[in-house]
Amino acid sequence: MTAVDIQISAIVHDGILVFEPKPIEFPKDSDIQSDSFKKSKGKITGMIENVFKQWLKFHPDDSAFTNPGTENQPFTLLKYRTVHTIDGLSVALTVEYENETYCLCCTDDMKLDFKKGECPIRIKDHHSDIIFFQQRFSAGDSSFKFESSLHPDYYLAVSEECGKCKLILQKSNGFSELERFNVV
Repeated sequence: MTAVDIQISAIVHDGILVFEPKPIEFPKDSDIQSDSFKKSKGKITGMIENVFKQWLKFHPDDSAFTNPGTENQPFTLLKYRTVHTIDGLSVALTVEYENETYCLCCTDDMKLDFKKGECPIRIKDHHSDIIFFQQRFSAGDSSFKFESSLHPDYYLAVSEECGKCKLILQKSNGFSELERFNVV
């Protein structure tokens, strides 16, 4: 069995910076195990933009989407390698807030939360609360969707709650624009 890593190429498409994932094969004697994820050296940094052109803004008590320009807050997508055949790039979404790192994670009851602390170098399972599979939203599109590795067929999505657009985890119903995101 060989480990798979993804190389990201950046291109400009219709004035938008697009990241194109390309698989890279590693030899059988690679240091990654068959049931694990291992942090790669690569990362992608940018604002997370929803279908309404709003950017995700983190706060430990209440994360929501806001209009661009209001204290831009970059997120980092840490890349992970795995030997599993997956559809997309294995990533963990992190953000810096008041000199602390927070990592987006799924809970067992299908909710999202940000955990304080660094992401682990190695995850000894093929499912993780912090790993999402970054996939093309549709063919020829520069947008992405993010599937939970812990809850297959559940994706990050936007939902309006109390007048704010929030980041949620929802079961995919096929093709939902609420699951469309850009990293800008």
